[in-house]
Amino acid sequence: MNIWVGIVIVIVIIAIILGIYFGVKGSADNSKNDSQKDATAAALSTNTTPTPVETVVKAEVAKPTASKFVFEYKGITGEEQIEISVNGKVIFTDNAAPKTYVTKTFDLSSDSYPVKTIVVNFKNDSGTRDVYVNKALLDDVDIKSRFVASNVAATDKARMESVAQGKFLWPGTYTYTT
Repeated sequence: MNIWVGIVIVIVIIAIILGIYFGVKGSADNSKNDSQKDATAAALSTNTTPTPVETVVKAEVAKPTASKFVFEYKGITGEEQIEISVNGKVIFTDNAAPKTYVTKTFDLSSDSYPVKTIVVNFKNDSGTRDVYVNKALLDDVDIKSRFVASNVAATDKARMESVAQGKFLWPGTYTYTT
């Protein structure tokens, strides 16, 4: 027999033996891992209960056009005069604001908006005449605290806070800008 044929036969026999060894060992390890996995799964299923996870996503969606503006206000004396305009167009005038809160809802969908500005013009402040705004909603988004008064300096923090709370205590315009 040729020496090379003998070497090839020995290599083939070694390969077969190694293949059998690792094949048997691998399947024994797999069955061991499977039994360990089964035991772990059983322990988890009997010892723990799944807890529900609630995910809350909040997002403010900017609409290209506004369809509704809700304004709730009152006057202190009942003599206050206000005018509301949207994008420069007057949509409401009240020459005797009631002493109790009244809510006005304006449908803006028929006009060619988007809303860029809402202006409340307090026309006749004098002494105790003041306007209180309880609610200002643009498509259900509260914008009351975002009005800026024309007669309040940006450095006057106390008056700016009064305006943000809906207290229109000085004559002039109160403007919301998108």
